[in-house]
Amino acid sequence: MNREYNELINAGEDLGKIQSPDGWSGQAAQAAGSRCGELVEALGEWTGDIAAARTAFTATSDAIGGVKNGVTEAEEVAKANNFSIADDGSIADHGVQWTHRRTSGKPSLKSERG
Repeated sequence: MNREYNELINAGEDLGKIQSPDGWSGQAAQAAGSRCGELVEALGEWTGDIAAARTAFTATSDAIGGVKNGVTEAEEVAKANNFSIADDGSIADHGVQWTHRRTSGKPSLKSERG
């Protein structure tokens, strides 16, 4: 997209330079010059549209990266707390992980969940 944008900018500049060739006069020269001006204006509008699209694409790309990071972080927090998040967004609780420990000869249970 950047390449095409630059090509349109260059084409508009080139058309602007040849709008009225030296030594050409009359109605045909005026009509050609007028049409060339219209084309330069249209190219200017197109390059404006492309610049706006590039800006929107960049912002969208940045936002997608943020969403991906948020999903990864949510999955890590869920996993650390014995939950899981399915592709459809549903959350499953896998219960508390218990470990058996003996203190003072008596069995006890300690929660692994914080």
